[in-house]
Amino acid sequence: MYTPNIENMRHILPFEFHKGNTASSAATTPKDTYGNDVVNEKTCKRWFSRFTKDDFSLKDEPRSGCSKILNSEQLEVAIDENPTCTTRKLSKTFNVSRYMTTYREIKRLGWESLESWEMGSPSTRFVRNKQAIACDLLCFTAFSWIL
Repeated sequence: MYTPNIENMRHILPFEFHKGNTASSAATTPKDTYGNDVVNEKTCKRWFSRFTKDDFSLKDEPRSGCSKILNSEQLEVAIDENPTCTTRKLSKTFNVSRYMTTYREIKRLGWESLESWEMGSPSTRFVRNKQAIACDLLCFTAFSWIL
């Protein structure tokens, strides 16, 4: 079944406004047709308040706050300069709103964190953990023979 996306709903809402419907009824009509995940009443009220001010542009207004755009090349340079830097510090450096944005971008670039950011695959961490366990067992076994 077809479900309209945000852009489709932005074209439906001015139509509902020009019909003389309220924001509540404008939210109810698509919900009855397509289900609850289409648009909520609060969104309709926000758009209707713009329409009452004769603002019928369907573009989003600019938002304040941190930018969510992260430059991959600058991120790689920053990691090369300081491989022990945390994702939180990197997100503050690049003025990105959430440190998870930085983390996802680092993973997308192929980096992984052990003690510092290193290039590698997820299997590298598994191999290093096995090596550490083997080393611990070997050292423990060697010392137990001495006792």
